[in-house]
Amino acid sequence: MKNKIILTVFATLIVLMGCKTEKTPNANFDYTQNGLKVVFFNLSTHANSYEWDFGDYTYNSENFDKNPTHYYVSSGTYQVSLTAWNSKGQSSTKSMTIIVQSGGNPSGGGGGQEVSPEASFQYKPDTSMTIKFNNTSKNANSYKWDFGDGTSSTETSPTHTYVSIGVKNVILYAYNNGKTSTATASVNMNSYIKIVSTANDPYYVYIDGVQQTTLNSGAEKAFLVKPGTHIVRLLQKSGYTFYPTDRETTVKCYAGYEHTLNFSGGFFDGSIR
Repeated sequence: MKNKIILTVFATLIVLMGCKTEKTPNANFDYTQNGLKVVFFNLSTHANSYEWDFGDYTYNSENFDKNPTHYYVSSGTYQVSLTAWNSKGQSSTKSMTIIVQSGGNPSGGGGGQEVSPEASFQYKPDTSMTIKFNNTSKNANSYKWDFGDGTSSTETSPTHTYVSIGVKNVILYAYNNGKTSTATASVNMNSYIKIVSTANDPYYVYIDGVQQTTLNSGAEKAFLVKPGTHIVRLLQKSGYTFYPTDRETTVKCYAGYEHTLNFSGGFFDGSIR
């Protein structure tokens, strides 16, 4: 009977040791502020992965850092949330309202040192005369854009439509506490259609129904066009007679790019480079 009791106790210990449960995560954080720069300190427990919502609609790899440093574009009140997970997928969320002040007044546990603005921006060429500018400046609370065509804007990340082609010198001015930072970029609104002919006969070139020139056998020529969709047509020429065997294709032209069409007399082989 004694041996049976000992075996029972030993088996119970094995079961208890095998049923060890993982603790539920508890999300928590604090922060310090230096102007528009906010450093977050992750104080969560029993967690191994994290996701931040900084309250300003930004989303990139920074949102998954354990202790991120985030730069806000402008002063304001932001609802920041941290969600913490453990390895079993259990989660906990902590939310906090923070006040970001570009003048450097401290929030959370931070100091009050002023910082200088750092202007920067990005843009992506498109198949139209409209460009979307993405403001990536740091430590600034107001902006002015010079689009290089005599127009300007004070929006943070504006969308601008040009009315003429050409290379535009775009300038972004970022301001904070009487300090100014500038960023510039040459935005090329020119687009080219280049036709390379290996056909035996000369052809008339039409773009959007307008005759451009005659393309001789073995020749190549680039045509300046606006960004957008264009119809290119080659019409066979023999003396002063048009032959009915014409070739036509549609080309989507991006701003700042040359689009090459290879023509052998029977078909187009279009490529973008």
